[in-house]
Amino acid sequence: DLRSTYLVNAEMTGVNLNGANLQGALGIPSQIAKPEEFYAWGVAEAQKGNYHQAIDDFNQAIALKPDYALAVSYTHLT
Repeated sequence: DLRSTYLVNAEMTGVNLNGANLQGALGIPSQIAKPEEFYAWGVAEAQKGNYHQAIDDFNQAIALKPDYALAVSYTHLT
């Protein structure tokens, strides 16, 4: 369970995070999650009113998949 942890500059090479709960973690390296996961986390944060974190999550999704229309459209709404 890595909810709400601080992962900035964490060494994640070779780490298996399948099944790990990363929602709300800060600084999640883009290589350990799929765009769809970042998008889902962004939606959850936006629903809680945490717009700054939501936009960060959406931007991570877009960085991984630049044509991710759902994430792009959501950043314009918040």
